[in-house]
Amino acid sequence: MTPQIPVHFKQNYQRLLKCLRLGGLQPKTIKVYSNGVRRAGAYFDYRIDKLTKLQLTDYFVHIVDTLSWSSLKHDLYGLKFYYAKVLDKPWPGSGPGQAAQVAHTAEYYYCGAGATDFYGHAGVELPGIFSSPSYSLGLRLGEGLSLSGRRY
Repeated sequence: MTPQIPVHFKQNYQRLLKCLRLGGLQPKTIKVYSNGVRRAGAYFDYRIDKLTKLQLTDYFVHIVDTLSWSSLKHDLYGLKFYYAKVLDKPWPGSGPGQAAQVAHTAEYYYCGAGATDFYGHAGVELPGIFSSPSYSLGLRLGEGLSLSGRRY
């Protein structure tokens, strides 16, 4: 026996689909965002308009335990889109996946003291974060080291 979906949720879900299409998102993105909102709706008995940070945390832990981090990301972004575009409300929680991603990114790009000592012997002054700009520009280590802030 499937539970009755309230009319209010159905209306907001249809509005979500319209906003996703008008937002220019790809069909796959529309599918995963809408699946995430439906999954959250089923988890919270279709009352997702006034969720708290604690409820969201419990839900995201449930998603990671039962599905995957990828599903968590899709649900998170789908719910954020739902709150921003359909409900026109601020997002009630912080993203649980964001802290891990930021820590990983900072660890990957940060040049620690050993790297600074190595580059210092080459006569090059480096800021604490060097790898990010050179990596994003597609430069090799030697090319990145030869860069200067002056114009020629």
